[in-house]
Amino acid sequence: MKILPVNYIGLLVILTCLVPFTCLSQNAFAQKDSSLVYANRKKALWIGLAGSYSIGSIALYNSWYKNYEREKFHFFNDSREWRQMDKVGHMQATYSQVKLLNEAHLWAGYDSKASNYRSAAIAILFQSTIEVMDGFSSQWGFSWYDLSANIIGAGTFLLQEEFLKKQLIKIKFSYFPQSTPVQTIFSTDKNNSTTLRTRQDELFGKPIYQKILKNYNHQTIWLSSNPSDWWLDSWWPDFLSIALGYSVDNLYGGFNNSWTTDNAEYILQGPGYERHSQFILALDYDLEKINTESKFLSGLLTFLNVFKWPAPAIQYRTTGEFSFHLIFKS
Repeated sequence: MKILPVNYIGLLVILTCLVPFTCLSQNAFAQKDSSLVYANRKKALWIGLAGSYSIGSIALYNSWYKNYEREKFHFFNDSREWRQMDKVGHMQATYSQVKLLNEAHLWAGYDSKASNYRSAAIAILFQSTIEVMDGFSSQWGFSWYDLSANIIGAGTFLLQEEFLKKQLIKIKFSYFPQSTPVQTIFSTDKNNSTTLRTRQDELFGKPIYQKILKNYNHQTIWLSSNPSDWWLDSWWPDFLSIALGYSVDNLYGGFNNSWTTDNAEYILQGPGYERHSQFILALDYDLEKINTESKFLSGLLTFLNVFKWPAPAIQYRTTGEFSFHLIFKS
């Protein structure tokens, strides 16, 4: 898996093209619609999907893959890369794509079963296109682990809708920028130097939109569940959920913190820079449970519920540290 988590690019392409649909939940269309209206909505939906797929694929190839040599189709084992943060990212992105596509299909008049399966298939198609491009690139290769994560993400939504008729477990995403020390790092031969911030900019980019997409160190993927969905007579507030998050820190390379720049080799090591994972138990907000009379706000809350928002949390680092956060932001 490349450092550019293109699964999120696919998500953003879909969100951009489906704004007219996803900004209005299907509950906002409880009134009777004629068959002509639904036919027009279906047409608009498929035009939007075809356009987003075509434009997104061409733009991705020209902006990324075109810069690298092509090879025969081959495979790449990235199962141990980025401490699996990219894999859970694939799961979350595909899950969110299916969720929002499902809203769009319901809006267009498809029944629930058709909406569920069509949405899952389209999301996997988007992600698989990226994997195929990887397979022909000299820098990477087709990853069965990425594809498996995509299928798990889509399946998480599909199976819950089919057998439970609701999403007891939601997969969410959060990002919060953190400061990076401007520490000088010397090459192994001591003849060259760089800074940790320079390395971060090389890997993750400088603009905020690039950092949101690329910087695994500042991302968290969450499994969120609302207790009131499990126990109908529960005293638990409808809008409040509990979430389990996974994140990583001090990752400045896929497999290790060593890299080469201008023929100079650098290794980042020592106290405070151990590559590690983090597990977080936090409160969460189920925004879709907030009642509103506004069609626009209802749809907006459905979209915003893709993200995990700051809340109290307990954090455990695999370096052996526990900490409490009144407001956990990432």
